[in-house]
Amino acid sequence: MKPRYPGTKLKLLWTDTDSLGYLIESADLYQDMSKTLHLYDTSNYPRDHVLYSKVNERRPGVMKDECPGKIISEFVGLRSKMYAFVCNQGAETKIAKGVQKSTISSKLRFEQYKTCLFEEIQEMSECYNIRSDKHTLYLTHVNKIGLSAADDKRYVLGNKCDTLAYGHYKIKGLISQCPV
Repeated sequence: MKPRYPGTKLKLLWTDTDSLGYLIESADLYQDMSKTLHLYDTSNYPRDHVLYSKVNERRPGVMKDECPGKIISEFVGLRSKMYAFVCNQGAETKIAKGVQKSTISSKLRFEQYKTCLFEEIQEMSECYNIRSDKHTLYLTHVNKIGLSAADDKRYVLGNKCDTLAYGHYKIKGLISQCPV
């Protein structure tokens, strides 16, 4: 990707087990993609989309679009496996590992992710679980951290948007500049 979008035209937003999220500056991203369509699985695009093709459907090693045929307009990454984005049509995608799917879909909103990041507020998540002990079922009530910007895998810079991997050489200089 870097050779195709040099300098500041490409920025890695997030990585997950099997995915990468990029911010790409391009005059026409779909035109760029059409030149290297063999690298993409566009079988999930609408049938009337210019890039729709079944050629690479479910083929390992090719890239697939998280928002088929739509543009992601806003993104918030709080920490590992905890991010959300909004497509230009208004559809929200929210990921929060450890939080029940019903809670994510019914109670969490994109704005809460933004508030959590910029105001450093933790969102608590309340859920009920069915447990078993010695073949006896019982219901438990759990109140745990649902959303949190406290990233334990990355060093978060002052703008709250950029991070460095722990151990990065620049961190020592940044810490020494901070007033005690």
